[in-house]
Amino acid sequence: MKYNEYIKNRRIELGLTLEEVAAKVGVTKATVQRWESGLIANLRRDKIATLAKALETSPAFILGFDCANFGTNTGIIGDNNHNNHITNAKALTPIQNAIIAVCSTLTEEQQSDVLSYATKLLNKKDGV
Repeated sequence: MKYNEYIKNRRIELGLTLEEVAAKVGVTKATVQRWESGLIANLRRDKIATLAKALETSPAFILGFDCANFGTNTGIIGDNNHNNHITNAKALTPIQNAIIAVCSTLTEEQQSDVLSYATKLLNKKDGV
């Protein structure tokens, strides 16, 4: 499943309209439609986290990672209130742990750059 299908399915699962998601993210209804249809192949990195929050999920889910392998965030994303519980999580590999360790030392802007780069790699892998 591609990221656009994850976005659309999650919006429908939550019972949200295109307009409601657009208002939460700060974009137009047409932009959300283009995300869902795949016409916009690369989401702006500043919108990924906002969209994830609007859809009550994680940026990894928005980017189309198989969340069954990484667990489900049952808390509020990014609010630092210790409600970020991951359930049914598969143990991370040493490389995944190293990536997290490195990213945790970066500034938010640098982390955003890492996310952007990783997204480009995903798109390259998917032939986009």
